[in-house]
This record gives sequence, C-alpha cells and structure tokens, in this order.
Amino acid sequence: MSWIRIFPSLSAVVVLLGCSTDHLKSDLTNIQFHAEIVNLDSMIVYTPSEDLRNANQVWKKELGDPYAYVLGQCIGIASPSDSVVASALELFRTEPYIAKLEKAIEKEFAPVQSMSKEMDLAFSRLKFHLPQGKMPRRVFFANTLFNSSVFSTENDLVVGLERYLGGNHPLVKELPPDQFFKWITDGMDRKFLHTDLVTSWTMTHLVPEVNGNLAEEMIRWGKILVLTEAALYDAPKEIVLRYSKEGYEWALENEFNLWEYLKKEELLFKDSEREKMNLLKPGPFTIGLPEKGPDRLGQFLGWRMVHSFLEKNDVSLQTLIETPYTQILQAYEID
Repeated sequence: MSWIRIFPSLSAVVVLLGCSTDHLKSDLTNIQFHAEIVNLDSMIVYTPSEDLRNANQVWKKELGDPYAYVLGQCIGIASPSDSVVASALELFRTEPYIAKLEKAIEKEFAPVQSMSKEMDLAFSRLKFHLPQGKMPRRVFFANTLFNSSVFSTENDLVVGLERYLGGNHPLVKELPPDQFFKWITDGMDRKFLHTDLVTSWTMTHLVPEVNGNLAEEMIRWGKILVLTEAALYDAPKEIVLRYSKEGYEWALENEFNLWEYLKKEELLFKDSEREKMNLLKPGPFTIGLPEKGPDRLGQFLGWRMVHSFLEKNDVSLQTLIETPYTQILQAYEID
C-alpha cells in the first residue's frame, strides 16, 4: 500500500477541521474556577536545614499524596522516619547537578503566576462543558528528577517542571542518552505543559477507562484529545496532539491510508496489547507504520473519528463521553 496521499489543498483540511469547532467553544461568564498552586520545589529547596524535619511532618499531613509521590516515586526517599527524610532532602538539594537543575527551573518558570492563569483558563473551559466533572483542587510544581511530566492523584496534579526545560537545555543534554532518547528529550518542550496537564487529568478523572479492542481504545483517546482541545481552545492542533507541525500535517495527509491499513490488517476489533502499544503509546514513530510519520497515530485517528461524530451530531461533550464507541465508529467517514 502506498503511504502517500495528498489532500487536494491545505485549505480543504482547514475547512474539514473547522466543522465541529462550535462544539468546543465555551462561555466563561458564570464560570469560577481556581486551582491552588503549591510550589513544592521551592519549598524543598529553600526551607532551612534545621527546619526540614518539622517541615516534613507538616508536608506529609497537609500535602498528602502529591508529596508522597514526589518523595517516594521521584526522589526515591521512601523512609517514614522524619530524620532520615530530612537528611535525604538535604543531600538531594545540595547534589551539584540537582543544585544546577534547581537554578535552571527557577530561572525558566518564575514567576508561576502566569502559568496559574493559563491553567485556570483551561480548566474553566472544561468546567463549562462538564459542570459536574471533577476538577483539580491543587497543582504542585516539583522537581521529579525527570521521572514524571504530569501525574494526577485523586484530587491534585503534580508537574515535573524540569521536563519542560527544552531538549536543547545543557542540563537536559547531560542526561544519559541510553535512557533519555532524542525523541524523549525533544518532547521536553514548555509548549506542551498545559496539554499534558489537561490530558493527564482528563484521562484519569473524566473519560472512563476501557478494556476492549483497539477501536474502543482509539476512540477513548479521541474523546480525551477533544476535551483537551476544548480546554486549550486557542492552541494549534499540533500542540493539542503533542506533535510537531510537520508530524501533524503528515498525519492529516495519510489519514485515509491509516484507516485502510487498519481495515486491511483487521486490527480494529482485535484485543491485542501489542497492537495497542504500537498504535497508542509514545515513541519515536508509530511501530508498524512509516518511520517518517509521528507516533500515536491510533490516538490521532481516534481524535478524527470523534470529530467526524461531532460534525454529524449536536451533542454536548458530556454526552460525547457517554456515547458508545460503536456509534462513533459508525459515524466516521473519510473521502
């Protein structure tokens, strides 16, 4: 099968993508939302050494799961002893590479107020579409030692700010290349921070998990991405999808070929974890498809399927979430 199919013109693509825009608009006149910002990174770095032990007791009680996650899963301090934690935090923040990393984070992301406004705007839009949907209570800024971009707990979000310094940052370039491949560091771009925030929360709290075939998983991802698109209403589509502009245009140009490939190989209704990994998970490209294309093309096609459904049905985004994947699949058309 040829993997080159060019649309008649880019303007035709723009028209196609504009059909369902109104479904994603929001009116924030009566929407009030604010997530508390907790700069955990700054708290760990600037708390006086003699106060760390008592601070750890307070943080465990008041900050809860996000603090436990950063401490245990990211920094690697699992001891329940306050004195051990205090000593470990002191070693953590004085290690030479980490000390340089902390300065880089502070320089790049201070002040945090501007990010707070952007996050509140994104979740306010979501709240407009999903009035009863759960929204985050707090957003924690942290240094996760490159272990986590965004992590959702039951009520809060944790952002690993160091993973948004940019792939060309000198400290990112010091990371071991056998663990942090170029496609990973290339994705450490600040422009994707709000995408990751919304996507992480949406997939954890707003769009129920499924355990079905490839098509069902693809359409679930389509719903997640459409909600992210609504939250980041003014953002370019490639940012919503976490693509480069070139990768996004390649996906659009080859949408028909991707659809034909899935049908020909009879993959849509297979419950194969391998195929789901290949088509839905991040990587340098989508395994099994041309390497010049972007990764996660299964997510992309799910997003296009959901758009096709919205173009034909005047439904709310809450109704969209509840719509069976088979109904959305049946509505999908591509010339």
